Amino acid sequence: MRQNWHSGEEMRGVAREGEALLQGIVCCGVCGHKMGVHHHAGGEKRSSTYVCQSGYENGDRLCQSMTSRPLDAAVAEDFLDSVSPLNLAIGLRVVEQLENDLTVQQRQRDLQLERARYEARLAQRQYDAVDPDNRLVASELERRWNEKLETQARLEQAYQRAEEQSVWKITAEERESIEKLSQNLPALWKAQTTTNQDRKQLLRMAIESVQLDGVTEPGMIDIQIRWRSGTVTRSSVKRPMPGEGSLKTPPNAVARIHEMAGHSSYADIARQLNSAGYRTAFGRHFNTQHVGYICRRDRLMKHKLEWEREGDKPFPFPPLRKKLNKRCNMNQVFSAQAKADRLAGRDHRRHRDR
Repeated sequence: MRQNWHSGEEMRGVAREGEALLQGIVCCGVCGHKMGVHHHAGGEKRSSTYVCQSGYENGDRLCQSMTSRPLDAAVAEDFLDSVSPLNLAIGLRVVEQLENDLTVQQRQRDLQLERARYEARLAQRQYDAVDPDNRLVASELERRWNEKLETQARLEQAYQRAEEQSVWKITAEERESIEKLSQNLPALWKAQTTTNQDRKQLLRMAIESVQLDGVTEPGMIDIQIRWRSGTVTRSSVKRPMPGEGSLKTPPNAVARIHEMAGHSSYADIARQLNSAGYRTAFGRHFNTQHVGYICRRDRLMKHKLEWEREGDKPFPFPPLRKKLNKRCNMNQVFSAQAKADRLAGRDHRRHRDR
């Protein structure tokens, strides 16, 4: 319940429904403070952003910020790899070795506690057997008895703490359940019925915290995962460039447009793309506007029918046309009235000055 508190650097907070999977467990690898999550409007279709506002709160600029989509994917991949059947088999063998080591340590603690209790009882018998009139000897034996009792109490407390921290026993039923979960977890993670809140809870079961550093190495984001077992793993991802995560027309569809441009009209190209099952960046059917935009963007030659429909003819010499376009400037562009004046034999500049 304490971890569900929203305030405080050490508190995770409750796992919410947002798409940022590291919410509550992400920390800044530069200043060490807890990072927040900045969500965008639903209509923007942009991923959330992890932001460290420690510098901003102290009157300085933001420490660092980065989009959450590639970071969540990298951490989720490490999480699924850590619970894969192969890694899980290795982990179970490690647990068995730990259980054996803990058994040996427990035996050592039992012997130490048994010896401390024996020495305390022996010191008590020696104190009881002393002559009360011999006060110096009685005082020294009483001091030794108290030391043995303190040692016994200290070992008992250490024994209790060790017993609480060394619960590594895994039953056969638990092993079978873990093996089944390792095989079904990837499918469970990608299932449509699994919400982001469920994924966050799964991550929190295995991960203690995640530190991000996008400042030390330009263009890269260093990820340091601290697992609940105490292990620390490191990886890095490329920082997304502006516009890299935006929606784009499928490359296969663009390649088909390049192949058909020049000998097919925009309508024919759009019809063939739709028949082949291609869709635009937003999942819609292609039309003449989509095809025309890509042709103009990639400087593809129009089909003859397209030129005739627009009342224009293609320039017969493309290299010369580019050269003339470079030499043309806005001062050489005339209005419709100026063109009419020139056809009528009038100077449009003198006509404008009157």
